[in-house]
Amino acid sequence: ALKADKIFENRERHDTYVSIIESESKRLKAQLEKVLQLSSLTNRKKNLVWQTVDMHGLLRTASKAQQIRLEELEGDLEIHLDAANPFVSGDPVHLSNIVYNLLDNAIKYTEQTPHIKVRTRNFKNAILIDIEDNGIGINRRQQRLIFDKFYRVSTGDIHNVKGFGLGLYYVQTMLQAQKGKINVKS
Repeated sequence: ALKADKIFENRERHDTYVSIIESESKRLKAQLEKVLQLSSLTNRKKNLVWQTVDMHGLLRTASKAQQIRLEELEGDLEIHLDAANPFVSGDPVHLSNIVYNLLDNAIKYTEQTPHIKVRTRNFKNAILIDIEDNGIGINRRQQRLIFDKFYRVSTGDIHNVKGFGLGLYYVQTMLQAQKGKINVKS
């Protein structure tokens, strides 16, 4: 986006992109460190930094960071933060990586214009976060496997999505370490 000649005509937009790039660079560095730690985790609760985390703030930040990609694809992201209590106890870096991973997958695995909806609500003493997309879907047999280490849903001879099959494994591992759960519905 910064390479486009027109970007310099709108200083505010330029500054927004630079700000997103800076925050993404910091987030990716932290994510790399945490993923490297993941490979050495024997005790899943080891190395977690417990803090009170505002999940609404985290979701807003992650959603904003995806806006450039969504604009390029002419997609959109709707966000409905309805949880009265958005605070959880957990590791803010891991929770951030989890949300970024799920939003990234929602965009990556959509063959058409991506339309993503993020919703929150409280249930008992928890916050439920739903991320809905119009992606390609996953059959019932593969749904049981997508959280396995190195598992990738087969797309035949089409290799347009890069990855190692670690993203959802990481998501589930880190959620379990923080007493969270994840489910998939296609």
